[in-house]
Amino acid sequence: MSSHRYQQLYSQLKHDIQRGLYKGGDLLPSENELSQLHQITRVTVRQALTELVKDGFITRIKGKGSIVNQHRKAPGLLVFEPRPGHPSGLSPRQHAIFLKRPASGPWPDPFEFALAESELEAGCVWVEAIRFAGDEPVAIEQMFMPHAGLPEQLKQLPDPGQLFNFLSLHASLEIESMEQLACTSRADETQAFLLNMEAGAPLLHLRRRFATSRPGWHLYSLLWVHTAHVALRL
Repeated sequence: MSSHRYQQLYSQLKHDIQRGLYKGGDLLPSENELSQLHQITRVTVRQALTELVKDGFITRIKGKGSIVNQHRKAPGLLVFEPRPGHPSGLSPRQHAIFLKRPASGPWPDPFEFALAESELEAGCVWVEAIRFAGDEPVAIEQMFMPHAGLPEQLKQLPDPGQLFNFLSLHASLEIESMEQLACTSRADETQAFLLNMEAGAPLLHLRRRFATSRPGWHLYSLLWVHTAHVALRL
């Protein structure tokens, strides 16, 4: 019974964080408050909070409490950091905007990943976004995922940075692990224009495959990063 109760509390708090009831930097109610509110023991509350820590939703600080993370520490989460001495003083604020909103269709051919037959048959949903550190564009990302089992609301996703949250909240898909291959490429004319750089300048190219809680369902990411001014923290 206690196992079931802690999972209920975990799901409720996770849902509240994803819905924005608790935002990054907010303190969750204390163990005592959660215990009294949900009529469960502090041991059960502690189990739920421990799972939230493991899944990257909160950080627990002794003497202060449980703090909601600004960015969920999911596998593969990228953080851009300014290189020392960068003259523009890049803002730590990071955001993304759509270059191509979520749309369904066949998988690209050729594709940089090997796909399972079930993924090929399902078709894909393709998203393209540009990422910013402050006001400076630093990366272009294309994301592909099997169309099967995705709700239609995905096409109204307001912010590409909320994709993982959306998949968790609306499709019960959790990112569990990530494989990554890095290489270099040269910026083509379109990439150079979008990233405010010279055509032919070097880019860091990341190919990433995310495994999820649904067996055989993967999310694929192609990322081109302008690393002249930023470093990546994975």
